[in-house]
Amino acid sequence: SFKTAVVANRRVYIGNVQQDGVIQEDRMIKSPVNQFDKFPSVNNIDVAVNDGDAIVHLIEYADRIIQFKKNTAYIINISGAAEYLEAEHKFKGISNPGAACRMDYGVAWVNQHGCYLYNGKTIIDLMLNRQGKRKIDPESWKSSIGTAVDAPVSVGYSATGKVLVVDLDASSS
Repeated sequence: SFKTAVVANRRVYIGNVQQDGVIQEDRMIKSPVNQFDKFPSVNNIDVAVNDGDAIVHLIEYADRIIQFKKNTAYIINISGAAEYLEAEHKFKGISNPGAACRMDYGVAWVNQHGCYLYNGKTIIDLMLNRQGKRKIDPESWKSSIGTAVDAPVSVGYSATGKVLVVDLDASSS
């Protein structure tokens, strides 16, 4: 069993898995090509092992998988024959799968530290204006979103209006 999955390159990548009765919250496993229901344990992808942080969500964009853990986001390059860790971003994790979404031009997510966009090359802090000044005071943001690691926040995208919508209290929705 698994808690999150994504399809990319004719494979399924699953995260936060239980295999043979063992729960491995920080493990990813990939299926063989075109065999979307088989997950051999030898096909594991371990990015950061035993870091005490569970995989929350996986999203594919631009030949990359963004592996969201609660505290950290990892960018995994899947463009070649073997996957490899391209970048690690501390404090860019998410509390729940609803806190990230795919858009026309990237992946957006929110957490207690801010709102971000990965465009296939870099992570952009959407809380900064063009001059690099914060649009919202960090303390105001934290009090609005909640400081708990499991804050009930969610994000969505409207392709029609190209609008990112952040629900700061998804528990009441």
